[in-house]
Amino acid sequence: MGHADSPLTQEGIISAKEVAKALQSKKFDQIWCSDLGRAIHTALIIKQELNLDSPILSSSSLRETDYGIY
Repeated sequence: MGHADSPLTQEGIISAKEVAKALQSKKFDQIWCSDLGRAIHTALIIKQELNLDSPILSSSSLRETDYGIY
């Protein structure tokens, strides 16, 4: 998806819930994600599934990077 600000797909929603389930035993102080809508939506799902009070912090520096053939 790269830097396109496309919405989170149904598959992405299911994956976010699976990730939340896998993270249930972990403790978080903060949630960081890229500034793209699908990343924020993913973080929000995980936050809700885990009943976290942590704020969601976003940054464009966490976007995917394309290194070409490397």
